[in-house]
Amino acid sequence: MSTKNLIKKENKFQKEYFAKVVSNDDPLSRGRLLVIVETLMGKIPFWTNCTNQIGKVNLQLIPEPGDIVTVKFKNKDIYSGEWELKGSPVDGTEEKKIDPKKYGLYDEQGNCIIIDRATNNIVITAMNDYNVTVKNCMNIIVTKDITMTVNGNVTQNITGTTNITCPITNIIGELHVTGTITSDTEVTNSSKRVSLGTHTHAVPQSSSGTKESKAPTSGT
Repeated sequence: MSTKNLIKKENKFQKEYFAKVVSNDDPLSRGRLLVIVETLMGKIPFWTNCTNQIGKVNLQLIPEPGDIVTVKFKNKDIYSGEWELKGSPVDGTEEKKIDPKKYGLYDEQGNCIIIDRATNNIVITAMNDYNVTVKNCMNIIVTKDITMTVNGNVTQNITGTTNITCPITNIIGELHVTGTITSDTEVTNSSKRVSLGTHTHAVPQSSSGTKESKAPTSGT
């Protein structure tokens, strides 16, 4: 059946079809997909336009070759095909179960952003690096606890001042300071030692009245 004759049968383009993605390498860089709809065009692939846009927000979610998407035809012809991320597995492949209480973005590597409406939780999983860039100020307000587990080192490069306001600060382990320690109140060390510069000094159980303790000079 020729494409010309197929276009005339507009009733075929009035419904949605499941399509298999052949390629997502759009030479026009518009997010188009080259797809196959066997019940419509057999094995002949054709380009479909991207409709992943909500208002002025463009969702950059491009399926991979082999994925299944839904295709509909805006102008009831083969040239007005538009794909959507409402695909369902075909050809006997197992259908993934979808939890209606969860919104999210997933990929096959395990990266995901999940909004769980049942628990009001948001889960972000990055299988490799997770980078956040803020061009101006960043404000974080937590009304309860923060728990951080790091299986490695924590490095902070700060060009300004770090202010910590809290009733009690507990450091479990050794504290190494290169520079000056200034204290307006009592400094208490229960069991560990404090390293200042290249020297290590024992700190009394309760050292009060000391306003400033500087790192010793060489030879001290």
